[in-house]
Amino acid sequence: MLTVKNSRKFKYGLRFKSIVNISLLIIIISIVLGWWFRRTTVQSLTEEHHKYGLALATNLAYNSSYGVAIEDLDALQKLIEGVINESDIVYVTIFNRDGKILQHITNETEDNAISDEVLQEALSTTAPIVHHQKGENVCNISAPIETNIFGDALMLTPSMPETNANDSRKIGTVLLGVSMRGIYAEINRIQNRTIVFILALIVMGIAASVWFTGRIVGPVKGIAQMASTISSGDFSKFIPSV
Repeated sequence: MLTVKNSRKFKYGLRFKSIVNISLLIIIISIVLGWWFRRTTVQSLTEEHHKYGLALATNLAYNSSYGVAIEDLDALQKLIEGVINESDIVYVTIFNRDGKILQHITNETEDNAISDEVLQEALSTTAPIVHHQKGENVCNISAPIETNIFGDALMLTPSMPETNANDSRKIGTVLLGVSMRGIYAEINRIQNRTIVFILALIVMGIAASVWFTGRIVGPVKGIAQMASTISSGDFSKFIPSV
């Protein structure tokens, strides 16, 4: 009777533990892979969106240097109109070197309020920079407008102070906003697909573990039962080869 109880304990315990252990391993691996895939995809999408905004801001800063130097508002407006029509652009603002707004066009369908911190950082920066916090609907991007002091643009602005001949001087700033709504919508779609993928992988993994453990534990269980029969004195049975 003791032998039967031990055999029954072996019968249920080994297969159950094997299924649980393999299933847990599959669940952990699936969650880690899903998290890694989502993280890398979100990071890649965000970086590409930032590069897109930086390219627009840098090109606009380069093209508007002459217009800023002579404060040609009509020319600046035409340049801004070419940028505001690009995908996901919320607003475009051009400042002179004193922080005065020379030209500004906005898309009223978006919330484009600029914080004082972002504005001060944009006006003081000497390199293109992304001003974006996680969760914000608008990514603010700034680029300095620079020109050589002996360029044609600055020859028309004699009021500027004298500096070294090889210096480039910041004469203004481009600040534009790029909407993140499209990126967040894509991230949500990726997240939903990742969850479905993880659940499907877990279900298939558990089903595979049940089948696999059945293939492994079945013969072992048969051998254990045969050994129990032989140990009870019944030598008419034999242990099959596995």
